[in-house]
Amino acid sequence: MTSTFAVEGIDPVEDTNSEDSECSQAPSTSEAPATPISKEQFLDNIKKISQVTCRSFDAGEHWIVESIYGTSHLTNTSLLQNSKTGASVERSISMTFSETYQVPVFWFSYKVEGSTTMLYLEDLEKELDCAALKWNSAVKEGMHTSLLEHPITGQFMYQCHPCETDKLMVFAKGSKNYVVSWMSYMCSQFAIPFDYELGSLVV
Repeated sequence: MTSTFAVEGIDPVEDTNSEDSECSQAPSTSEAPATPISKEQFLDNIKKISQVTCRSFDAGEHWIVESIYGTSHLTNTSLLQNSKTGASVERSISMTFSETYQVPVFWFSYKVEGSTTMLYLEDLEKELDCAALKWNSAVKEGMHTSLLEHPITGQFMYQCHPCETDKLMVFAKGSKNYVVSWMSYMCSQFAIPFDYELGSLVV
């Protein structure tokens, strides 16, 4: 299941994160970010990603730009099958922009279909196969994860803190679309389908 709303125009993105929740230190200055990204570049990147995925990919891989009160984010909602119980689990992903760190920020939440209550991390392995969820390995690699109110939707979601993103993105030097390169890594960590053809289609 994919969100059905799409936004024709993209409004400017404001500061969209509670960024001091986990990392109290400022972004590292010992290594410059591999590919600095501006707010305008982020907006352009997510617009192109949305256009390509909605035109060329299956519904479950559609990424939609949503704008609320002048702020924009890239979002994807899909259903996962619980092989243990047969129930469906709804996964929501959001990507916002950090004014402080000048990088995209990854948000996620899971809930049983039809329920309004989100699943906590410790509950997820009860609802999903372990192979379908790799958040624990990501956390072990130093990815700080906090439960916070989403700055655009107002819903509670888990945020992967952006303080280490610049170091992570060293591999993306020269990337034509910073957000696509970053998405490829984040999606691999959370077992989210990612069509690597996107990298050649979004320029």
